[in-house]
Amino acid sequence: MTGWWFCCYCRREVNSEIWGSSCPDCTHQYCVYCTVPPSQPPRSNR
Repeated sequence: MTGWWFCCYCRREVNSEIWGSSCPDCTHQYCVYCTVPPSQPPRSNR
């Protein structure tokens, strides 16, 4: 994963270049309920 995502648990904006798939504030792991900003849509699995 690259870019930014929003933690669904604490709503922090996380830079995955630095933190990867875990939120530095609450240690929540990126999941299907977490979102990415509209400028970077999630990649499809197709």
